[in-house]
Amino acid sequence: MPFTSLEILNSKYLLLNFQIYTMNKLLVCTGLIAFLCLSSCTTKKEEKEEGDKFIVTNPIKIDTSFTKQYVSQIRSIQNIEIRAQENGYLQNIYVDEGQFVKKGQLLFRIMPGMYQAELLKAKAEAKGAEIELQNAKMLVDKNIVSKNEQALA
Repeated sequence: MPFTSLEILNSKYLLLNFQIYTMNKLLVCTGLIAFLCLSSCTTKKEEKEEGDKFIVTNPIKIDTSFTKQYVSQIRSIQNIEIRAQENGYLQNIYVDEGQFVKKGQLLFRIMPGMYQAELLKAKAEAKGAEIELQNAKMLVDKNIVSKNEQALA
């Protein structure tokens, strides 16, 4: 079957469009490859970074001490419980908690007021007993009371 001139012309036109399209595609790919090669093969001069300038001084030599504070609990190896032999209120305390002490060292002084009152009471009772004894002797001397009752008094 013979082709018409329109068909031939149309096929030539299609062939020409295909060739142009292929050429454009090839040209774009070539350009892209050339750009990549040229951009990656160039050497860049590295700019040297300007270093920061610092002032240099000589250090001072001095003794230093560092202190740090910590939270802790201190426990003794041996605990000794101290109790008073007598009752009363403390007048003076001569040691601090945790302080080292020696044998015989004065630790506390108890208020003497209570003891002085007890001493006066005891002296009064002793004087009363002495008076009673003298009365009993007088009664024995006068034969009012027997010697057995005197011994009991």
